[in-house]
Amino acid sequence: MNYSLENYLRLVVPYLSDVLVSQQQLTAIKHLTEILPPLSPMLLECRLAAEQPRVDVSVGLQPMKFLIPEPLISYPFWQQLESFCQDWTTVNSFVYQTVKDMWLEFDLDGLTDGLTVACWFFSLRGEEFQDKNIEANLKLVKLISLLQNCPLDQQRKALVERCVNALPDGVGISQIGAMRSRPGKPLRINVDGLSPQMIPTYLAKIQGEPVPADLTEMITLIQPLSDRIVLCFDIEEQIGSRIGLECYLNQQPKKEPRWSEFLNLAVAMKCCTPQKRDALLQWPGLIQKKDQPELWPVNLQYLDSLISPGSFSVFWRTINHLKLVYQPGCPLEVKAYLAVGHRWFKAD
Repeated sequence: MNYSLENYLRLVVPYLSDVLVSQQQLTAIKHLTEILPPLSPMLLECRLAAEQPRVDVSVGLQPMKFLIPEPLISYPFWQQLESFCQDWTTVNSFVYQTVKDMWLEFDLDGLTDGLTVACWFFSLRGEEFQDKNIEANLKLVKLISLLQNCPLDQQRKALVERCVNALPDGVGISQIGAMRSRPGKPLRINVDGLSPQMIPTYLAKIQGEPVPADLTEMITLIQPLSDRIVLCFDIEEQIGSRIGLECYLNQQPKKEPRWSEFLNLAVAMKCCTPQKRDALLQWPGLIQKKDQPELWPVNLQYLDSLISPGSFSVFWRTINHLKLVYQPGCPLEVKAYLAVGHRWFKAD
């Protein structure tokens, strides 16, 4: 019997408010998950402003062999992914040593089926990409070429080197992404470890111009409402002016009031509706088989029977992070990333 990601999705659908994920969007998500294997974790990217119903989907992969789903087997992107995953499972291979985990992001914008090609992200092993040396730069360029499925051209290579050379000591590139389903196929760079005070200085160095005052003001506002901020930007012919600030908190809303404070700020700035704020805060929780036995994925039942009696098979639901998207001359945008995944927990 074939199992799909939809077997996992159906378990959390009862907890998904249609304020965040409309029935039309849920239909598109179900179509995607019916084709993909049962991967965990999964992220639902929800836009929080009014009249912004689009929801995109990301799935995480670990080093494992990946069999292409039958409907996708003829597409070059999926053939490349299968080959990469095969290499990724080889101990001491280049990708095994440099790639921590991998994400596929599917843009469900209604213009395409979102399946023939995806945005592709590598989370990097941090110790590899904090040093500003020739060897680390060569590794990074090689990884980007793998992501893009073509050599990195000289212009983008020079921009990547500028971004690396401007990093403060101890700060590294945490994730790179090839936005291959989007016009221009931009390269996404995520930088982790910059303090909020460092972000404007770093951006000014790589963009070659002062950071707009309203962006600096926004960073100051969210600093006390975040435990960690990851800076995100795209590289095409130049380093893009569209800036993402991924904001993470270490606890979920039940134990962390700053989620509400952050979302209240977004409501005040017209970046989030009160209804979406309230629905988002209700999302986190846990699901056990006893909660919905009729929906429990069949592929897990055998594995559950092998786990020790002191462990629990659980699907978890969390708010992974909030993301502010700033672009000069455009309204500020806020997105929420709803996470769901499976694991076995010990009783303690």
